Amino acid sequence: MRINRVTKISSEVENIEAAVFFQAGASVLFCPRQVVREKGDFGRAVYGDLFLPKMYQEKSKKPAIVFLHGGSWRFGSPSQFYFQSKALAEQLGIISLNLDYRLSEEACFPAPLHDVHSAVRWLRTNQERFGIDPEKIAICGGSSGAHLAALTMLSGTAMSDTISARPNAAIFLNGEYNILKLIEEDRLTDAIEALVGERYEVSPEKFKEISPFHKAASRTPPTLLLHGGGDECSPCSQSIEYAEVLSELGTYTELEIYSGKPHGWFNKEPDRSITLNRIVDFLKRVFELEDHN
Repeated sequence: MRINRVTKISSEVENIEAAVFFQAGASVLFCPRQVVREKGDFGRAVYGDLFLPKMYQEKSKKPAIVFLHGGSWRFGSPSQFYFQSKALAEQLGIISLNLDYRLSEEACFPAPLHDVHSAVRWLRTNQERFGIDPEKIAICGGSSGAHLAALTMLSGTAMSDTISARPNAAIFLNGEYNILKLIEEDRLTDAIEALVGERYEVSPEKFKEISPFHKAASRTPPTLLLHGGGDECSPCSQSIEYAEVLSELGTYTELEIYSGKPHGWFNKEPDRSITLNRIVDFLKRVFELEDHN
């Protein structure tokens, strides 16, 4: 197991009931507002926006990925990763689910993590419906979405004994992993306290419980960490130190620092395409994929 640190960057669906599809491209279908989990006792239903290869087959066993948007756990939109979702469907035939998880103003932690668990399980539950390989499900998040993705890799067996919620690979972009260090440096303190629903001074143990850096204890599936070297919101040391922890635990870990790039640099061109190519390369390698025809 290794950390691969790279710092030089020069970068006609008939079986889906009551769904409205829009053609997002010549070879991609977009299906918004899929019900990932009914309301039940959870406050509101949880939805996801689905991207499918247009010519997908129910028994094709294609990989899938859950995308988690950023926004300090307070705001943000599933549309953040539409570009990547469309590209992955076109290039690799990957099915993407962009999750509209609950934000801190709706419900405190662990509500958003439970929503992510539901999304991964929904993909596995619907594997025959969409032609998904349940052993090739990835998760990708940006910023606070990366934090939730990291916790999912550590806690994905929670809430159910029958269907695993742990993905088979992970991609994190400029995430927050050492929550206690962020609090110590007074970075994102208000947002983190809103997520927990407590002041740090009142219940410091609750903040350690949501810190992937402190919770990681065993090997997890392959992980790619991308971070802007000029990030002043969540400094790149967050990814560097967490990658070292994962690698020491035996996780296959790749780390890439993009020199001078700010927080959220991957949302705009040309960095959006540069990081997409890096994600494609990683998924092709860990899932042994070929280009989609």
